[in-house]
Amino acid sequence: PRLVIAGKPPRNDDVFWKELPPHISLIGYVDDLSSPYAHAAVAVVPTKRGTGIINRVLDALMAGVPVVSTPEALGTIPGLRIGEHAMACDNRRQFAEAIIALLNDSELRRHYSQRGRILALEHPTWEQSVERLLQAICRLKPAALPDQQATQR
Repeated sequence: PRLVIAGKPPRNDDVFWKELPPHISLIGYVDDLSSPYAHAAVAVVPTKRGTGIINRVLDALMAGVPVVSTPEALGTIPGLRIGEHAMACDNRRQFAEAIIALLNDSELRRHYSQRGRILALEHPTWEQSVERLLQAICRLKPAALPDQQATQR
């Protein structure tokens, strides 16, 4: 197996990342995750908080890649049920056990892949979300907007 790490690159002074074994690739930020996901058996999102969590998880689910993450990250996805759509872990041991279980069990991978993708397809795309926002803005009545004269005073 090969480990590919995408996302925020480590600091340049972090010695650990200087000499990685050949089976580990640090690719940093990527514009399009479709290529890494096309070859991925498991997506690991060990984030407990921060921005972009919902995107990281939904991107992997949409790609049909089983997700192992934290309850906090998975909790950002409306409708996601832990154990049905993704696996949740609270510590390093649980992460290791979940990843190994998925790598060793093609039926388990298929379970999370299929159910996760179905859930992701229920969520609107960026284009659909923007369209909904634009429609809502267009429905606003002029009276609902702040009075320009009052704001200029």
